[in-house]
Amino acid sequence: MKIRFQNNLEQIKKVREVVKDMQEAKKLAECVNHWSDDDSWGGSFGASEWTPDRIYNDWFINLKAVAQLVVDEDGTLQGYIDIDHHFEDDDTIYADLLGVCPAAQGKGYGKSLLLSALKKTIEVGKRRLDLHTWAGNLRSVPVYKKTGFFWRENTSVLMENYLPAVLTTPYFEDFFIKNDFYDSREIKITQQHDNFKYLTMQAYYYRFVEDDDNILSVYIDCHAKELSGFSHLKDGKNLTVQLIPNQHEIFLGLGKTTAILQIENK
Repeated sequence: MKIRFQNNLEQIKKVREVVKDMQEAKKLAECVNHWSDDDSWGGSFGASEWTPDRIYNDWFINLKAVAQLVVDEDGTLQGYIDIDHHFEDDDTIYADLLGVCPAAQGKGYGKSLLLSALKKTIEVGKRRLDLHTWAGNLRSVPVYKKTGFFWRENTSVLMENYLPAVLTTPYFEDFFIKNDFYDSREIKITQQHDNFKYLTMQAYYYRFVEDDDNILSVYIDCHAKELSGFSHLKDGKNLTVQLIPNQHEIFLGLGKTTAILQIENK
C-alpha cells in the first residue's frame, strides 16, 4: 500500500539514509554533540564528546540496524533515528535512538523521522513500531502520540505504534489511498498512559475522519497487541467487526481460550 503524506512531504523529503563515510560521521558528530539540553535528554547525551571517529566506529561499523536515517537540511544534519528488530517481538521494529538538534526543534523534523521510521517498518513487513522515552519528556510525548504511538500503562515509558498493522489491513486500503493517515486522524493528546475499556478488554483506539460520512475507527487489544475490531461508517452505512475473547487471563501453555467473531452491517 502506498502511504500518503499529503501535508508532510517537504520535511519528509529531507530525511534520507546515512552515508557511512567519514564526511557523514563529521556532520553527524556536529549534530549529536548538540543533544545536551535537559529538555531533550533529561541531562547530557553521552559521557564525553562524540568525535567523527567515534560516530564512524560505533554507529557506522559496529551498529547493526534495519535503517539509520538523518534529516539533511541543506547539507547540515539536524536529526537522526536508527531502528532495529525488536528484542522480544518478531513482528515489531524498535527505535533505539532518536534525536533532533535543539535549534532545529519545532520544524517538524522529529515527526518526519518518526513517519519515515513507520514507512520503513511497513517496508520490512512488520506490524508495530516501539520506542522508549520518559514521562518528563513533555516536548516529545505529544509528537509520539500524534504519529500513532500509545503510552503503555504501567511502564515508564514504553510507546507502541500499531499504524503499520492498520495501514496494511486490506479492507482499510481504500480509505488510506484517499486520506493522509496523519491529517485525517482525530486524537486528544494527554501527558499520561493510554487505554480505555472496549467490550471486555483494555484497548487503544484510532479514529480517522474524511468527513461526516466516512469515518474509520480501529481498536487494538492492549494484551494481545493486535487489532481486535473496527467500525467503518461510509455512505450512511456502518460496518462493525469485533473479535471478542472469552477471557484475557490465561496462562501460557495451559489450555486455550475461545473468541467470538461478530460482524454487523447496518
